[in-house]
Amino acid sequence: MIKKLTSNDIDYIEQIFNLEKEIFKSSAFNKSYLDTLIKGNNSFIYVYLIDNKVCGYLIILDSIDVYEILAIATVEKYRNKCIAQELLDKIKTKNIF
Repeated sequence: MIKKLTSNDIDYIEQIFNLEKEIFKSSAFNKSYLDTLIKGNNSFIYVYLIDNKVCGYLIILDSIDVYEILAIATVEKYRNKCIAQELLDKIKTKNIF
């Protein structure tokens, strides 16, 4: 299941923070930056959930006419199962008119 996070989804934000540290090590986003993104008007986060656990996520910055991907990741155990593609399909087109 794919879910667009809101600022109320604290548990999922915590899971993303932990995955960021695990997957990206020293280049991971810090928790305060993730909190800023989830509360921002021009950014959003989609998560792919299996049994209420984040198995993949997509962090997006909404620019004027494009979406900028800030991060995309899939838990190693779930790679090669099209999770990242399903997340990307959520933002495939942006109606700017």
